[in-house]
Amino acid sequence: MIAEYLKKYFTSRVVISILFFYFIFLLLLQISVHWRDYSRPFRKDFLYTLYYHSQWVDPESKYGIGDDGLYQVAGHTLATKHEFFTINPEMPPLAKYLYGYSILFFGNGEAAALLFFCAALICFYFVAKQLIQNAILQITALIFFITDPLLFGQSFITLLDLPQLLFLLMHVLVLFALMNKGISRRNERLLFIIAGVTLGLFISVKIAFLSVIILLADLIVLIRLKKIWFLVPICIISAVVYISAYCMYFIQGHSLIEFLKNQKWMVYFYLSSNIKPVYGTVFTALFFGKIIGWSEQSQWTRIAEWTILWSAYLILFCVTMIRFILKKTIFNTKELYLLSISTGLLVAFCFLPFFTRYLVLVLPFLIIFFIRFLEKSRLTQWFKYSTIILAFCIHYYIFWSI
Repeated sequence: MIAEYLKKYFTSRVVISILFFYFIFLLLLQISVHWRDYSRPFRKDFLYTLYYHSQWVDPESKYGIGDDGLYQVAGHTLATKHEFFTINPEMPPLAKYLYGYSILFFGNGEAAALLFFCAALICFYFVAKQLIQNAILQITALIFFITDPLLFGQSFITLLDLPQLLFLLMHVLVLFALMNKGISRRNERLLFIIAGVTLGLFISVKIAFLSVIILLADLIVLIRLKKIWFLVPICIISAVVYISAYCMYFIQGHSLIEFLKNQKWMVYFYLSSNIKPVYGTVFTALFFGKIIGWSEQSQWTRIAEWTILWSAYLILFCVTMIRFILKKTIFNTKELYLLSISTGLLVAFCFLPFFTRYLVLVLPFLIIFFIRFLEKSRLTQWFKYSTIILAFCIHYYIFWSI
C-alpha cells in the first residue's frame, strides 16, 4: 500500500524537483554561513607586514604566513606591479593574477574563490552527466560535491587547488566532446585547440608535474580514437598558453633566455627540496582520515575535513579498478579516461609530499565513480536510493565540519 502510494505521487520528476531545490537550499545555506569570509576586505598592510616578517623572507623567523595569505600578497603584487619572481616565484602566476584582480575589483580574493567553486560545480555537473545516466543520481552527485567539507572549504580560501580543479574539469569535458561520434573535422580541430588551452591553464596555476598524468590519460584516449598525433598540437598550445601567462614579463623587456632561467630555477626549487614524503599518506587520508607530517617529530593527526564517505569512495573505486583489471567490467572510453586520471593522481600523491588539499583534484572523480558503481549495480532501485540517503545523512549530519 505504501509502496504504491510512493510510486504514484513520488514520480521521478517530483523527486528530481525536490532534490534540486534541496541542492539549491544547501548551497545557499552554506554560502550564507560563510558570507563573512566572502565579504572580508583585503587586509593589505597586515598581510604585507606578515609576509615580510615570515619564514619566506627570514627562514629563522618565529612568524609565519599561510599559503592563502601568501597567494593574496603575491596576487596583489602581480596585479599592481606585475612582479613575477619576487613573491612566491616558485608557482606559476595565473591563479594568483586572478586573485589579485579580484582584490582590485571586489575588495578581496575570496570572491574569486567563490566564483571558482561555482564554475567548478557547473563543470562537475556536465562531467558527471556524461557517466551517470540517472537524473536523480546526477543531482545526488552535485549534493555530495557541495557538501564535501574539503571541496566546499576551498570556496572561501585563496588557494591554488580549486582553480586547478576547474581547469582540469574543463579539459576533461573537451576530451569527452572529442569522444562523441559524428564530429565534423572543423569542430574536431577546434576541440583539440581548446584541449591545449585548458591544459595550458591547468599548468599555469601550479607547477606542471601533474600534467604528465593528464597527458598520459589523453594519450590513452587518442590511441583509442586513432588520432595520437593530435597530442603534439595539444602540448604546443598548452606551452604557448603557459608562456602567455607571463606576457607582462616580456612586455617589461625581459628576454626568453631570462624566462627560461627562471623556469629552470622553479624546477630546481622543487627537486632540491629536503622534504621527504611519507609514502602512501593519500590512502590513510582517504580511508582513516589521518595524516602525518614530514619531520621526525610529527605524529598522526586527524583530518578535520574527513567524512566516512571518503572511505566509501576509496573502497568502491578500488573495487572498480579490480573489476577492470580482471576484465569483469567493460569500460567505455570516457570511463577509461576518468579512471586513468584518477588512478594516476592517486599514485602520484603516494610519492609526493602530501597535503590534504591535494585531494581536491581527485575527490570529484571518486564521487562520480561512487555514484556510477551504485547505478550499475544489480541492487534494486529502492535499495540504491536507501543506501545513498543513509550515506548522505551520516556524512552530512555527523561528519560535516564546515
